[in-house]
Amino acid sequence: MSILRAFQQGLATTRRRSRLILYLWLANLFFGVLVLGPFIYLAGRDFGSSLEGDRLLQGVDFIWLGDVILNQGDALAGLAGWALIPFSLYLVWSIFSSGGILGRIAAEEEKTTLAAFVSDGCQYFFRFFRVPLIAIPVYVIVFGLLYKLLNLPLAAWSRTAGGPWGDFWASTLGVLVFLALFSLVRILFDYARIRLVVDRSRKAFRAVVMTFGFLGGRLVPAWALYLLIAAVSVVVLALFLLVSRLLTGASGAMVLVVWLQVLAAVRQGIRILFLASESHYYKGSQL
Repeated sequence: MSILRAFQQGLATTRRRSRLILYLWLANLFFGVLVLGPFIYLAGRDFGSSLEGDRLLQGVDFIWLGDVILNQGDALAGLAGWALIPFSLYLVWSIFSSGGILGRIAAEEEKTTLAAFVSDGCQYFFRFFRVPLIAIPVYVIVFGLLYKLLNLPLAAWSRTAGGPWGDFWASTLGVLVFLALFSLVRILFDYARIRLVVDRSRKAFRAVVMTFGFLGGRLVPAWALYLLIAAVSVVVLALFLLVSRLLTGASGAMVLVVWLQVLAAVRQGIRILFLASESHYYKGSQL
């Protein structure tokens, strides 16, 4: 299957499963409120009726931020500890929602309902839970060993070239190498999850091993598909940031809050697009 056809089918599936965006957005809003709610309450209590509150709309400088941390250090430390709870719950939700998304993508003839999404999330949760555990040593090998080895010639070239431009190009290439390795590892475990659902497998480790074989002869098109969707997401993010810069002042701040929620919903749509396109590519390549 061509990557353009997989991308087109992924777009169609994302539109057909658009109700998933609502479920994912509501969950992210819930976790956002859990994390940011106490911080917003603290800011409103201490700065809402003072001149310091106006500075929040004008930008924050480091001196002002230092004063806030000094004066509110104990409260901020407590809030930071509290934030670990919703963060841990969010990790569980991320695994659960991945199962729900891929389950609904695989069930092509069924409707997208909250009950079906929750059922799929429960069905695949423990299989998907094992995937990040397998991913940990892979990330250690890739970024703790392979990335450092690939950086050695860049560091040597930087010392040989000398000057600021040598350092700039070496660091730029280092970032590109990091992103390339990250995307490749991400592809590996995306297709491992897809295999668990499409092939109805219960063995996560076997799915990861078999995915190496699947990608062995299809790495370039699978990677190209991933980069295509990543490029779309970067363009969308850039457009949202450009519009966000135009929103200033008190009224602009209120619009910005709504605009950021639109962005959050779009990001969830892109998440579905990634998995849907990769699922179609996987199934099309198996024919």
